[in-house]
Amino acid sequence: MRIALVHDFIYTWGGAEQVLKELHQLYPEAPIYTAQADARLVQAHLPDATIHTSSLQHSLARHHSLTRLSMMPRAVEEFDFSGFDVVLSSSGAFSHGVITGPSTRHICYCHSPMRYAWDWHAENARAWAGSALLRPVYAAWIHRLRTWDQVSAARVDTWVANSQTVADRIATYYRARAEVCFPPVAVERYTPSSSSRNRTVYTVGRLNRPKRLDLLIRACAQAGLELRIAGRGPEEGNLRKLAHEVGAQVHFLGRVSDHENLQEMRTCGVFGFAAEEDFGITPVEAQACGAPVVAYGVGGASETVIDGETGILVHEVDPGAFASALSSALDQTWDHSRIRQNAERFSRERFAEQIRRIVNHAV
Repeated sequence: MRIALVHDFIYTWGGAEQVLKELHQLYPEAPIYTAQADARLVQAHLPDATIHTSSLQHSLARHHSLTRLSMMPRAVEEFDFSGFDVVLSSSGAFSHGVITGPSTRHICYCHSPMRYAWDWHAENARAWAGSALLRPVYAAWIHRLRTWDQVSAARVDTWVANSQTVADRIATYYRARAEVCFPPVAVERYTPSSSSRNRTVYTVGRLNRPKRLDLLIRACAQAGLELRIAGRGPEEGNLRKLAHEVGAQVHFLGRVSDHENLQEMRTCGVFGFAAEEDFGITPVEAQACGAPVVAYGVGGASETVIDGETGILVHEVDPGAFASALSSALDQTWDHSRIRQNAERFSRERFAEQIRRIVNHAV
């Protein structure tokens, strides 16, 4: 059985790229097709993979986000999959749009339908268009992109979603049914510690607006709790300013090593997570360390955190609600072995077994 892997692009390394790496380890002989790839990331994470890139790889357009996005549909349609039995795409926006022949089965592992074209279109129109005069131009462009997205979605034979949240989006936007297969989490590396836990709140991730770290800062200020934030990002300056203004006790740790992150998760009193994610790996990693999680109860966290057993789900984007939940979590007695057991549902072994079954069933 000849298999090809497809991924949107490799110019950052995040959760979607980690899934691609797991797929490569499952099918090491399968070449990887991607619109563009950063050679340093490939060398660091996929050194033994055969990588095929599109014409976008050498185009000057790759340096401008909107122009690059405009060229992506054509880029993924360039690839020739003649002779392959299965194409397994890892898609967060475009890879589901590859063209395959009638004898090739296309399985799409979907991280989400492109959110900037659907869920975030109004917000992005304000941010990207820049002025009222440019908004009609942006509206016409995003309409064409949505049209391509829906048409190309019909090329997929089997949909696999990384969460029920994403499966629901696939049903809404593509009118297709998807099997849920949670992403792989290296729970074997994230283990509990026998040492006692402190009363700090810990979180880790890129410091950008979707992570809603401002909400955690305000909540910890209200509750009088110490917050430890690991990561870098464009919002760091604003978050530091906010912490000073509200009198929050926040420690910005910057980029931390895997070992440092592990130690923080092992010793924190609670892991805070205010973002609305498609899945969200870090809350699972924290639970694998036995840490209770206080999370916004929408999206992937609502599927990975068991309310009242492995953490507390907050259903309001409100600092007061988070402050109350964080304080309550620190005052409760948790069954840390039960929290760890919940995280084991998302192991790499479970992911590999489910993907193999899906691929074997498709042909």
